[in-house]
Amino acid sequence: MMKLLVVATLALVSSCTTERDGMSQLRDDLPQLELLTFEGCPNSPQMRKNVREAIAELDWDVTLIETRLTSLAPNDDRLRYGAPTLLVDGVDLLRQPPGEDRQLNCRIYPAGVPSSREIANQLRQRR
Repeated sequence: MMKLLVVATLALVSSCTTERDGMSQLRDDLPQLELLTFEGCPNSPQMRKNVREAIAELDWDVTLIETRLTSLAPNDDRLRYGAPTLLVDGVDLLRQPPGEDRQLNCRIYPAGVPSSREIANQLRQRR
């Protein structure tokens, strides 16, 4: 049976340390998925849905962390990615490099938000 843990990171980075410290009890051998989002980004809800469906399809034990980019300190490198972006063990799922500037923006997917099947296929390739 699949076990999925969703942790919403909503506070400033200094507070996020506490959230992340609590995750030390999780298995270290599992891929860590981090979904970067923020309120008002129109693609975030669809990406969230597709990621959850992909995880269900794979039936893997994984950790899914949802990080709101608006909660990060201005020098956090994750601000170099647009929302939504799925990081797998800290690397963009689609292996796109981050932008140069740390600023809040919506990510544009030329072919549309990756489907749950595309996400599942990318995750399989990473394993």
